Amino acid sequence: FDAKGLVDGAFPADISTDPVADGWAYTAATLQDLAAQIDVPVDELQKTVETWNGFCDNGEDVAFFRPADTMQKILEPPFYAMRCAPALLNTDGGPVRSPKAEILDPDGVPIKGLYSAGEFGSVWGHKYNGAGNVAECTSFGRIAARSLIAE
Repeated sequence: FDAKGLVDGAFPADISTDPVADGWAYTAATLQDLAAQIDVPVDELQKTVETWNGFCDNGEDVAFFRPADTMQKILEPPFYAMRCAPALLNTDGGPVRSPKAEILDPDGVPIKGLYSAGEFGSVWGHKYNGAGNVAECTSFGRIAARSLIAE
């Protein structure tokens, strides 16, 4: 992102108002200097920025399908870069599950014959504890089976 992007919220102010000083980002007056700091070939960084700015001009991110109203060109120094590394992605939530592993309708009434295990109706809500779903799958799988047999 660039200077305007920083002002417009490219980095969440509730995490840091100075992402460079706090160790979250790198900054430089030119793309060439930024490329040297983040150890990427200058021509690749320049091409990436040119491609991105073209997406912004056309109002369409054909690489990652980001919504057009969230796209902003990278033009104004200083320029910023942050490390992005692969990570596990997990979503939880969805339907609500009873202690018997029954899926509940919007009124909190069990839907006859509909049970769940694992992340479908997860006990974790929107907070994820690493490896928690393995135990959740086995626990609620067993609970669901027992509840169904009791029916």
